[in-house]
Amino acid sequence: MKHRFESKPELEVVGYTFRTTTAEGQSMREVPPFWGRCTAEGKIDLLNAVASPFGLFGLCAEFDDKMEAFTYVIGVELKPGAKAPTGTKRVKISAAHYAVFSCVGAMPLGIQNGWHEIMGSWFPTSTYAQASPVNFELYPYFPARDERGDPTSPNCYTEIWIPVEKKGN
Repeated sequence: MKHRFESKPELEVVGYTFRTTTAEGQSMREVPPFWGRCTAEGKIDLLNAVASPFGLFGLCAEFDDKMEAFTYVIGVELKPGAKAPTGTKRVKISAAHYAVFSCVGAMPLGIQNGWHEIMGSWFPTSTYAQASPVNFELYPYFPARDERGDPTSPNCYTEIWIPVEKKGN
């Protein structure tokens, strides 16, 4: 799986949230319909209107002690001077050094396959460990008609950002 390393300063995401769990793959079944509802209700359009150019986030935060239950956030970094849409929650992400994984494929399988490969193959064989439970999917903005930004395209491009540190630190 193609990846790179990148450091990012602290940032704040505003977005729409729901609570889910990784137990028995529940989050993999619940997150795609949440995206569908947010899209159908116009919430994604509201976020895109106030977003910085970085992209749209699928943020995993507020994990429980067993690292199963968490809050999933569809959100954005606000552009300067923008106001958060009504009904959104603010979530701070600490500055971190990230392993950034490129995912290509139609949604939701493109991103889900990325998660499976990272957690099942990459982490177990790498010299890195997850440094913080807060991680995110990034859905970068692309020009209109660019198939990398089309979630139904087999060429849809997304990224998974996971804070990492060398094992043993």
